[in-house]
Amino acid sequence: MAADQAFPPRRPDRLAFRPHAGERRRILVVDDEPGIRYMARRVLDDRFDVVEAASAEEALRILETEAFHIAIVDVRLPGISGLDLLAAMKNLSPGVDVIVMTGSAVDVDEALEGAIRRRAYFFLRKPFPLGILETLALRVTEKQELEERLDRYTRDLEQGLDSARIFQRKLLPPTPWTDPAVRVASTYHPSQQLGGDFFDYWPLPSGGIGFLVADVESHGPLAAMMTGIVKTQVRSLCIEIQDPAEVLAALDEELSRIALPSFLTALLVFDRPDEEELAWSGAGHPPGLLWVPEVPSRTPAPPGGRIHLLGSTGLPVNTGLPPWPRETQTIPRVRGSRLFLYTDGYPETVDSRDRPFDEEQADAGQRDPAPIVPASARTPSQIITPEVIAAPGSRPAISSQPTFPPPDRATPFQFGSPFGRSALHALAADSPETGLTLLESARERFAPGLLPADDRAAVLAWLL
Repeated sequence: MAADQAFPPRRPDRLAFRPHAGERRRILVVDDEPGIRYMARRVLDDRFDVVEAASAEEALRILETEAFHIAIVDVRLPGISGLDLLAAMKNLSPGVDVIVMTGSAVDVDEALEGAIRRRAYFFLRKPFPLGILETLALRVTEKQELEERLDRYTRDLEQGLDSARIFQRKLLPPTPWTDPAVRVASTYHPSQQLGGDFFDYWPLPSGGIGFLVADVESHGPLAAMMTGIVKTQVRSLCIEIQDPAEVLAALDEELSRIALPSFLTALLVFDRPDEEELAWSGAGHPPGLLWVPEVPSRTPAPPGGRIHLLGSTGLPVNTGLPPWPRETQTIPRVRGSRLFLYTDGYPETVDSRDRPFDEEQADAGQRDPAPIVPASARTPSQIITPEVIAAPGSRPAISSQPTFPPPDRATPFQFGSPFGRSALHALAADSPETGLTLLESARERFAPGLLPADDRAAVLAWLL
């Protein structure tokens, strides 16, 4: 008789047996020989709650209303066989451990093979010493208690991780976000682990808007905790300090003082409309992109403009090295400019052949077509090329500020890479929100179906 045709489906979760710590284990003994059932009860009754059944049919009726930790089942039963009963038990209660017995001298190997296929815990040949049942039951109990502790620990850990993820998301500012001088959209995509990528934007006490994008080294609860510390510290420091480089230097000193072990990269940008300038300082972070229109406007429209790289001007924060001079750089603020900040989870995304999103590739034109957007939303600005968004000429006009010192991670921006072209599409979109949608669409097309190995975050701001 096929077990999957003869027996009911798996018991709903509400009937699953989940004992409290220290509760006695329950054992179901199924054998048509009264002497075997008596022997089992006599050996096990002191340590376990024992229930008897003389047939598989009786056992199934009991299993409809009760659950057990362990079952001891004879192979040869009248009617439904012990092996088919074993399959039904595993279907009804996957967590039950079954010890199979046989007294037959015929087809022992076949019975053993059947028991193994049906996931029996142990196989016994009659006769056997009385004490072996108790030994096996105690061994199963130890195994189950370890599994239950691990299960509780895993659930607690998952709940803690969920809480940490909620905490991380609450650290992020609202999106979209609008101020009289700026319109901002942002996006954050976590990896399977807790990570350290984050961003922030807020009104500066001295006037203007502060933008921070940062990436804490490594993953896990410590990285997540550091994101909250860094955000709080930067906002606090900006109350008294109006220079981005000095803020990063003070952050470095503060993190060293509290002895946090992880370093972080960061790019801090101050948008100062009243002073008509943009000031920034970087700490080993990938360069930001600033598109400046040829003619100042509150409603800029590509193609006319110039790309500036907001490069890094110092080492990462909290490296443990002696303090290193940091530098603030400035550029005139032009109405209609567009600012793009991101973490390395975007350029370092790899495809199925382990090629980075930010790698120049000979076949990139075939592999990285323009992102697909609905026809109703498509505008000429969404199908630009690097030559179109740049000032007139055969190449993009790129103004790259000098770096001091040049950290390893502040590599020249690869405008010809899939990521570089996607960033240009994002800058040229008809809204910040559409721009980030195009960026994410391009990344998904580059690495379809691949789970992110790292967090990724991006901010796109229009300066009004």
